[in-house]
Amino acid sequence: MLRYIIGISILTAGLMIIRALTNGKILKKHQYAFWIVIPLCMILFPFVKIDIPVLDNIGFLFPSETIVTTSGELPDSSPDTARLEADIIPGGHVIEQTDSKAKKEADRSSRPEQVPVQKAGTTTLKVKEDLNIEKIIEVVSFAVSIVLISLLIIYNVGFAIYCRHKRKYIGRDPLSGLKIYSIRHRATPFLLFNKIYVEEAEDANEYIICHEACHYKHGDFIWVLVRYIVLFINWYNPFIWAAFILSGRDCELACDEEVLRILGKTSSAGYVETLIGQLKQHSGIPFRFTVSAGMSSGYKLMRKRILNIKRPAGMSRRVLALSLAAIMLFSSCSFINTPKQVKKVSEDDPWFDTTRLEIDISDKGTQIGFEPIYSDDENIYLFCDIHKEPKTKEEYEETGGGSFWGEVIKYSCRDQKILWDKKVDGNSSVFRNKEELVIMTGIYNPDTYQYISSMFRMDDATGELKEEIKESKILKILNSLPGGSGVAEFIPQESGLAFCVKRNNMDGTFTPIIYLMDEEGNVTTKNLQSECKKLDITNDFSFCKMNENEILVTGGNFNIYNSNGSNFSGFIFNTSDDTYKLVAERSPLILGEAQGEHDWRYCGNGICYSDNYGVNIYDESSDTEMRSLDFNNANIDRYEFLGDMRTLVYTDSRIVMGGMAKYSSDEGKYVIYIFDRLVKNPNVGKTLISVADTREYFTAGLSRAIYEFNNTNSDVYIAMDDRYFLSNYLEEDEKADYEKGIDDDYFGTKNKWKRLLSSRMTSKLRMDILSGKSPDIILNASSYSQLDNGDVFVDLSGRLDNLDLDLYRSVLDFFKADDKLYQVPISFTVSGMTEILDDDQGYYYNNPFGDGKTGVTFDEFEEYVRDNSNGKNYFTFHYSRNELFMLLFKQIEKDLIKDGKFDADSDLFRKTADYAMNTSKERSYEAELKDLNDEEELWSYYKDIKLYVLDSFGFPGAGVVGIPTADGSIGPMAYSEASAGITCACSNPDAAWEFVSYLLTPSGQKTMIDYRYIEFAINQDAMKDIAYEYEKYRMTPDPRAYYYDPMEPDLDPAKMPPAPTEEEIRDKTDQEMKKAEDFIPSLTGSLKGNSDIEIVVLEEMGAYFTKDKTLDEVIPIINNRVNLILAESHK
Repeated sequence: MLRYIIGISILTAGLMIIRALTNGKILKKHQYAFWIVIPLCMILFPFVKIDIPVLDNIGFLFPSETIVTTSGELPDSSPDTARLEADIIPGGHVIEQTDSKAKKEADRSSRPEQVPVQKAGTTTLKVKEDLNIEKIIEVVSFAVSIVLISLLIIYNVGFAIYCRHKRKYIGRDPLSGLKIYSIRHRATPFLLFNKIYVEEAEDANEYIICHEACHYKHGDFIWVLVRYIVLFINWYNPFIWAAFILSGRDCELACDEEVLRILGKTSSAGYVETLIGQLKQHSGIPFRFTVSAGMSSGYKLMRKRILNIKRPAGMSRRVLALSLAAIMLFSSCSFINTPKQVKKVSEDDPWFDTTRLEIDISDKGTQIGFEPIYSDDENIYLFCDIHKEPKTKEEYEETGGGSFWGEVIKYSCRDQKILWDKKVDGNSSVFRNKEELVIMTGIYNPDTYQYISSMFRMDDATGELKEEIKESKILKILNSLPGGSGVAEFIPQESGLAFCVKRNNMDGTFTPIIYLMDEEGNVTTKNLQSECKKLDITNDFSFCKMNENEILVTGGNFNIYNSNGSNFSGFIFNTSDDTYKLVAERSPLILGEAQGEHDWRYCGNGICYSDNYGVNIYDESSDTEMRSLDFNNANIDRYEFLGDMRTLVYTDSRIVMGGMAKYSSDEGKYVIYIFDRLVKNPNVGKTLISVADTREYFTAGLSRAIYEFNNTNSDVYIAMDDRYFLSNYLEEDEKADYEKGIDDDYFGTKNKWKRLLSSRMTSKLRMDILSGKSPDIILNASSYSQLDNGDVFVDLSGRLDNLDLDLYRSVLDFFKADDKLYQVPISFTVSGMTEILDDDQGYYYNNPFGDGKTGVTFDEFEEYVRDNSNGKNYFTFHYSRNELFMLLFKQIEKDLIKDGKFDADSDLFRKTADYAMNTSKERSYEAELKDLNDEEELWSYYKDIKLYVLDSFGFPGAGVVGIPTADGSIGPMAYSEASAGITCACSNPDAAWEFVSYLLTPSGQKTMIDYRYIEFAINQDAMKDIAYEYEKYRMTPDPRAYYYDPMEPDLDPAKMPPAPTEEEIRDKTDQEMKKAEDFIPSLTGSLKGNSDIEIVVLEEMGAYFTKDKTLDEVIPIINNRVNLILAESHK
């Protein structure tokens, strides 16, 4: 609306300026015609937009979306428990705020521009308030316009009726053919539609008749109505009021000009005399509210009319042409729109050239671990723990059940090969002391239960052991430590090499000790326990170099108390003066965006570490963090970095990371990533599209799909936005309750917290979309009905119709809302119940109620439990009363909403509540048995259960029945396992659709299934390929799983079955595909829910389940609260 007001005001002001400048230089009829531009632009305004994205600095004049303010205060969201505590999580931005001029002048070795790592805060966007105010203004404006137009119509209908009844026919004008009537009315003479009315007592002279005929010729009987409508639609706009008055004056001036043209200039004296007579006769006429065109006017206008008759306007074609050009310019300005800025990658945006290397030693053992020793720009030194299972009885007897050893590897990043590898004892440690490698080997002494260590120098060129380091004081100290003690880190310091030791106290605890060895081999002991009043630690602590004189001592279970008993998470020890300072418990380094202790690395500028978003530098002296590498700014599969990836080398121009990547952690491969900063971004010109996932954590399938898309698409670049993972919305002070709840009642706790976190996340996401600050694509939000509307997402149904893919289109229809598809299901699963049976062909799902039965009542389900499960009810076993009710409520939730109103006062709701009350207890039977450690009863009860709720179905076939309901009308429900929607905040939906459509292709679907993002493909061609690969994998034995062990005879390699034939795999694939497709006709709808509504229902139903309130007391409260939520969501 604001854009319209500004645009129409600019146009009107421009017309008034042109009118003033051209006065007397062009004919009055041309000047009068200029005003037609205003109603034309009003008609075209909703359909015409002139996008000028370059006008960023004046964009506020032509807003295309709601302007949103921010506030540090926290407003209430729908239910009280779902208040949004919006932590702004960093990540997901390819474009960093950098000095582009400086970057152009920089070379490869220049110091990189770094971005501060933002901390979580409680900033709330006041979107709803602003949107509501704007909506109220629009409604009020529209209402006033309707009232004024209605009054105009009513008044003029009455005026026309009056004229019809009071008029007398006089005759017809011979020139125009218009009928002339006399009437007694103070506004005469006037033209009403196609009839001329004159004063009853006077004779109509030719000047009056000619003037009114000219009004008809100019179409003023129509334009006067248009002028009033324009005025009443824009009643609040002073520019339109001025235009209404000026256009009325121009109307009369144009008619005067036309009368003189028809009657000739010689008649001007008589015409002026007539005008003066009209002024004397009707000098007191008030403001007209009729749609008539008259001759009379006030004194000032009449004076101007007479002056114009004496001095007629000229006719300059040049001025007219310039006027028309100026009008076109002002009209164009009124249509200016500052569209959502299409984000493009520029050459100045940061980018890192990426080299991925692999050290593959998987053939050496069955279990392999890697520990980096030292790295530089050229080489990486690794220590490898290798375990190899025996394949034969002889190997088993020879190795005593398996081989275990260590290897030291030197790998050249430049040559991309292993330069040497040295086999050593498995209980060895390797460190670098100044410019040489030192290996410390241990031989186990069964008498003392500890390892006796020796030290040797290693030849860097060959890996061969050189002379033993004898008479070492540090060795004597280390060998004197109790069994179970060991060196955790070797840290070079200015004053020597620090051996950071975890000393076993032989009582379940450990003490951190630092032994500082100088260049002469002298050792100084720093027993850190003496520095603290109390230590309460396990072996879960670590050491990290802060700088040349300081070492950080910290860890997950490491609690240190100062003299006042305050709790801290660690301390920094200064090796030069033996002082220490406690680290604040909530220090960003300690609580860490770091993945873990192993990733911390001193790099000269501070401590560098990686998190899920990139590589950061933490400066302890200023307590600041800087993002040095955003993973969106490199061509990588981000999921690999969720494994044990450490920062090995950090310089201004190069970052080297290495570790057992997420995909290869069990494959004996060490992955190395080399990031080299580039001056120019190779993706320049690509449209930047951001994608956010609403699942709990970052997943492999999405990461891989983005990686493959970015490598194959030449027009679009996808960046991850990490703000909407559910795990981001669990507050620090809630984590303890969450973990305890998981231990006590896994299903109940997961469902409870998922509802709460979903409510927080969806509220934040909706606000961000409405304010234009959201990502372009949102994944996996289709189960949240509060987001399934056109205010949040773009309708994609038309795009799907044009997509030439073999999709399960009958399933797609289930996910439409009001015949629009706001979120495309990438995959789907089924919600229902089934019996899991098996035969010689394998397991299969069975519907015990008959193939034609899709839904069952509570009574039918209970009858089945009595007759087939020895009375053992799956619901009683797995669900608390609250959770069972919510499971059942989700099945009927959308049936309780009619015409936007929620009504729980129905048999469907009441019977559902009663069934949950009578079936389950406050806690599930499973949780009660776990508290009692009654494993025998737990298993006895569980094995009698025959009918299960499906949570992951694989290929269910037709053997699925719906979750029981009061009337048995609901069968199996389609549930979107993964979905994609394009937000209304997206600046380029076409570019966003390229990625969404890729996720629907066979290639995209297969990628996401291969990497466990989805289980069932919406693309039928992809499903066939996937089913084949799945069956081939399942039917083909893995040689790595077979080893000789007399305690595991079934794993003997000699008993490994033969590989299946191609025909056997194909036959099994066809069987499974038939199962996969047979269940689709039995689906009865899609399962969606509103987490805000569910939280309210669960809160209020708690009083019923504890018998504090009756259902009659609870239902009105639920209805009121839920309907407030629904009303709020539709504003």
